[in-house]
Amino acid sequence: MSIRARIIFIIVLLIVLISMSIAGYFFISSSASKLDGLLSDLEKNIKNENWARAETISSQLKESWDNSLNLIELLKDQGELHDLDMELVRINSLVNEKQKKNSCPR
Repeated sequence: MSIRARIIFIIVLLIVLISMSIAGYFFISSSASKLDGLLSDLEKNIKNENWARAETISSQLKESWDNSLNLIELLKDQGELHDLDMELVRINSLVNEKQKKNSCPR
């Protein structure tokens, strides 16, 4: 392989790596923005004790998180992601439990 071919190969490789990094950044930014919006909505509904809506948002939040998790795992620390995943599961179960308690006749 000539020096010219090696240089072209290295340049192409760098362009691909930089492009993938930029795409990863935009994906994480977009996912984080969507998750942040859902968390804000969830917080408002919990404060207003609107448990049915909070349960719906909690499910949407978990679904969005699960859809984003595979790619984010490639780019971020696994331990932090596991902790976040466990917190989302905990929030979801707490909201579901509160919704069940409020929907049962007393």
